[in-house]
Amino acid sequence: MYCFITEIELLGKPGIKPTEAKLIKAVLKAATKVTHTQDMNELAIVLKQQKTIKTPDALIAATAITCGVPLLTADTGFMRIKNLDIILIEF
Repeated sequence: MYCFITEIELLGKPGIKPTEAKLIKAVLKAATKVTHTQDMNELAIVLKQQKTIKTPDALIAATAITCGVPLLTADTGFMRIKNLDIILIEF
């Protein structure tokens, strides 16, 4: 499962190589894009009010929390969100 904004964040990376884009698209194709809801909006607003967090990250976190799934990320900034289950990838 992934939030619509995740696709934009991953594929919109400046300087992304065609091979990277192809791999990302393949991974996303194997997953389900979650339909955005008002509950996700409301939670994203709360997260932005309580934390110093960018809108895309707030939407991604709100989607994971609302859907009850862990967030797979390399961004340690998400660790500040207490009720967010995180699987942290370390490179």
